[in-house]
Amino acid sequence: MLVQAAASRDLGLAVVKVVTLAPPSIKDGKAAVQGSLAILDYRTGAPLARLDAEAITALRTGACSAVATDLFAPAGAKTLAVFGTGPEGLAQIEGVCAVRPVERVLLYGRDYVKTSRRAEEFEKLLRVAVHAQRSLEHLGEAEIVCTATSATSPLFGAEDLRPEVHVNAIGAYRPDMCELPSDLLREASLFVDSAQFCATESGDLLRAFGDPIEARKKATELGQALLQPRHSRPRRTVYKSVGNAAQDLYAAVLFSAVKAVP
Repeated sequence: MLVQAAASRDLGLAVVKVVTLAPPSIKDGKAAVQGSLAILDYRTGAPLARLDAEAITALRTGACSAVATDLFAPAGAKTLAVFGTGPEGLAQIEGVCAVRPVERVLLYGRDYVKTSRRAEEFEKLLRVAVHAQRSLEHLGEAEIVCTATSATSPLFGAEDLRPEVHVNAIGAYRPDMCELPSDLLREASLFVDSAQFCATESGDLLRAFGDPIEARKKATELGQALLQPRHSRPRRTVYKSVGNAAQDLYAAVLFSAVKAVP
């Protein structure tokens, strides 16, 4: 069970999100990730609305990856690679396609049959060509790579990527998980949703830099990058997210009928 909370005096609102993650053996046909997000009155604590946590999480995560992609990915990027066939993977494709002229999506999953089925579903939903992949043979053609998995070891090597590439890594939210190769994180310009939480919770960063202090030295928060944009794009960039309750708050307000309370 994961619990996240945030409050904004300016909005006059707060949120509490509770999410459960069930092992595959006991899902009984239900989604692996389930939960709810409550919007509360900041002053009184009174509940104002309840939203589906999985939907809000996917939307805000995809949107934040879109912001990072818009800042750092090559302007004319047409090929996107996505690891993960669930709702988060779909949201990543939606986000990237909103800011780049993507013409082809390379989709990677653990089960090729399931991945092929998902590729057909995603293609119909998004009206962009989606191709299920059996191997990493074509990964080097992607200008943008998104990872949305629960992997515990790197999904690919740094050498499998283009010399100029942007990566959005939004899975692997615990210290025992890992999606990215350490040498990629050490050489790339690294951006995060929260320096504090990524440094302590991201297995990718802990493996690459050894401890939270070193990880925080390397990472720049996405908000800071927005306030102080670079004049040139680094050749390799990584945006790493482990989840941010403040983003949940603003996304919940944006996607609900609840308005800020004076």
